Amino acid sequence: MTIKSLPYSVLLLLLALVVFGVTYIGLLFSYVETPLAQIWFPTGLSLVIMLWQGVRFLPAVFIGTAVNYILLTHSFLLGGLLAVGSTAEAVVGYYLLTAVGFQMHMKRLRDVWYLFVYGGVASTLTGAIISGISLCYFQPSLWNSFFGVFGLQWLGNTTGVLILTPMLLYIMTMEKQRWSMGRIVEFLVTVMVIIGITYVIFHTEYLKGSLNFSFVFLIFPFTIWSVIRYGIPGAVISTYLISLNAILSAQTHSGIFAAESYVMSIIVLDGFLIFLSTTSLALAALLAERDDVEQSLRQSEERYRIIAERTGQLVYDYTIATGHIKWSGAIESVTQYTPEEFSKVNISAWERYIHPDDRTYAILKLDEAMVTHTEYRVEYRFRVKDGSYAQILDRGTFLYAKDGTALRMLGTMANITDQKRIEEELRNSEERFRVLIEKSTDGICLFDRRGRLLYATPSVEQMVGFTVEELKKMNFLERTDPAQRHLHRENIYTLFHKGESVPSTQLRFKHKNGSWIYLEGSLTNLVHNPHINAIVCNFRNVTERVQAQEKIQRSLEEKEILLKEVHHRVKNNMQIISSLLNLHSVSISDVQTRSLFLESQNRVKSMALVHELLYQTQDLARIDMAQYTERLISVLQSSYSAKTNHIAISSKISNISLNIDSAIPCGLIINELVTNALKHAFDQRRRGHIQITLELSGDKTMTLAVSDDGKGAPNDVLAEAPSTLGLSLVQALVEQLKGRMHINTQRGTTVSVTFPANTDTVHVT
Repeated sequence: MTIKSLPYSVLLLLLALVVFGVTYIGLLFSYVETPLAQIWFPTGLSLVIMLWQGVRFLPAVFIGTAVNYILLTHSFLLGGLLAVGSTAEAVVGYYLLTAVGFQMHMKRLRDVWYLFVYGGVASTLTGAIISGISLCYFQPSLWNSFFGVFGLQWLGNTTGVLILTPMLLYIMTMEKQRWSMGRIVEFLVTVMVIIGITYVIFHTEYLKGSLNFSFVFLIFPFTIWSVIRYGIPGAVISTYLISLNAILSAQTHSGIFAAESYVMSIIVLDGFLIFLSTTSLALAALLAERDDVEQSLRQSEERYRIIAERTGQLVYDYTIATGHIKWSGAIESVTQYTPEEFSKVNISAWERYIHPDDRTYAILKLDEAMVTHTEYRVEYRFRVKDGSYAQILDRGTFLYAKDGTALRMLGTMANITDQKRIEEELRNSEERFRVLIEKSTDGICLFDRRGRLLYATPSVEQMVGFTVEELKKMNFLERTDPAQRHLHRENIYTLFHKGESVPSTQLRFKHKNGSWIYLEGSLTNLVHNPHINAIVCNFRNVTERVQAQEKIQRSLEEKEILLKEVHHRVKNNMQIISSLLNLHSVSISDVQTRSLFLESQNRVKSMALVHELLYQTQDLARIDMAQYTERLISVLQSSYSAKTNHIAISSKISNISLNIDSAIPCGLIINELVTNALKHAFDQRRRGHIQITLELSGDKTMTLAVSDDGKGAPNDVLAEAPSTLGLSLVQALVEQLKGRMHINTQRGTTVSVTFPANTDTVHVT
């Protein structure tokens, strides 16, 4: 628990008791039947209470002094008036010191001045006037000596402020200090010496009287030593101890301050103590200010040194008259020398370290800056410890005397070798990109938010025929194909309002010579990029490519027409062959021969059907096998209508397309196998079913199967070397497909043909 944490009433009572005690002691040293004393300590105590706690403890000051004065004067009224005077001077001193910004630690010279003027002289003037008038009023005989009573009170109160107030303020504001045992012993010895010297001077009968007052100055060397060694505590403690010895000397009428009258004793004693107190306090404040300045300077130098080292700068202080240079900061990182090694470098050595090619210029600029009173800023090469040269940026400022003579130069040296290397690489990189952009055949344009041209590469002029200045004055949309302008407006809207980039797009642009050219490019919104802040348009002239594509397209269309015509003519020729076979079969009476003609006719139709489908579809390279098989089934059913009334033929083919080299063999195989099934698998009255399947297997093979539910294939069909033309043809076609054939006669007959499937042959959708 601290004193400030006590309840207000308790703290008020304690402070009142302290004031009462100090006032009582002060009155003990007063002269008989007067409240006059050599030093009035209660004034100093009251001011400290006000500075510490403010006016809220004003009652403590009034009560403590009033009780003592009432007991002394035996008058409530006079005692109250005297207490009012003591309280008033404390309040006035508090407000005056607070108004001027007084600081209680008194480490500033102006704080000592404030305490002397406002706390000592000005505030006690109020109390002395009130007390003097009150005493004279109740003791009319004192009116004749009013100014004497007033002056003595004023002097005693001021002395009390200057002696006790600094002592108490130091106790309240002192900082924790760790003194060594030697310093503590030294301090105690100093205190004992001061007490001994003052006792001898103040209490020796031989020195009694004012004629020997000069002996009092023997005290000052010891007081000054105490102040120099210990600062504020040395000043306030020595002054307080000296004042106590002086009061005892005056009180016992011995020593220097013993005078014929108490008036003279008070004047001499208080004058000496005021001089002693203000001198020691002023000296202590000056030393404290000097220490603060030195501390601030050390901290500033340390901060500057750290900053210089962290930023890689060497700091120098060049004294022009002697040529000596004081170096600090990042010495080692700039020069590779240690601080001890580089401390020997003066102005002449500095010049020798500069590269011979840069030395004359650097020295010339140094002299020029000194004469013209301008900043010295030079880049030069400086030899470092390993013998190589580092790029240095040297910046300095001269300090001049009143007559304009240069005295010193303060500056920094920074190693900018890496920076120079990076700048060189950046310049080279920028140059490479500039050349790439300017020599590129592609055009690059930059537009602002309003669509105005900001920049265009030289290739743009070559593409469109207009100069950059002409392009800046024109509206690009007006030069584009009217049929495409709505698309370009949509792209611009997307670019500006949605902040999205426009992918590659193509437009027709009217060249300066009136011809139309094709431009292909993209737009990128980089308005929010602080380094570009523009719309970037990249494009190229694709007129030759577009014209070549159009030429190729026309050629493809012509070839497609020609190929369709070929397929159509092949189909027609095969149709003619089929018709010829049909005409000949009419005149043949032999049934077996006529059957052979019919089979040959169906074979021709199966091949003709392939060419018919090719010229009827968009894809001239592949045949849709599902569509082809259905058409082929219709042809076979039409040829064998008498036998297919009770036989159903179906197909199960997924979305598979074959090229013409595979489609024709597959068609002939289907034709032969279905024909054989119609001729041999079923009796005249039996119903039956023939199924055709074509599917892609997992091992990348195609399987074509024709199956029926008839009575099974005859023995000659199962032979490894079939004798019939149809089966021989099937076998040859299977070999053409590089496949294998398998025949299964369980539950009818199933003939399966398996052949390789590759991207050139098969296409599955």
